[in-house]
Amino acid sequence: MTFSQQQIEHFTHTLRQQLRSDLVWQWDDRLSVLLTEFAQNKSQDVLTILRENFEHEWNKKNIKKAPKDLKNQLGDLITLNKEQRIFTLPASDDNNPTMAAIWWPWGHGGTYSLRLMLLNDSYEFHLPSNKRANVVSFFKGLF
Repeated sequence: MTFSQQQIEHFTHTLRQQLRSDLVWQWDDRLSVLLTEFAQNKSQDVLTILRENFEHEWNKKNIKKAPKDLKNQLGDLITLNKEQRIFTLPASDDNNPTMAAIWWPWGHGGTYSLRLMLLNDSYEFHLPSNKRANVVSFFKGLF
């Protein structure tokens, strides 16, 4: 199931209200996502809000450890370069579907794009609890 523009606008409304008020959102038909583009000087504000609102932050190194069902839903978007990020929040119930934010710096570094999308299925992700080294290794992979 692909979510409609109205559904994505509805479920991302609170997040978009927390982000900078000068961001202009448009519909991206190609990926069925909400899209905004902004200058580098706004990026830190946006990144801070994303980190406060999403449970998981995936990058080029740690995306390999993401749950298989999440990777399948994200498809080709999981092919990340050094600066790209995917933020995800599992569904909390039937009324709050899984949300993803795609953080995409442009090659020249002066412009960023952010895409908000909803996923059909939730996912579970837990750090292995049997070894302290796994936790340390995971967090090192974030930086």
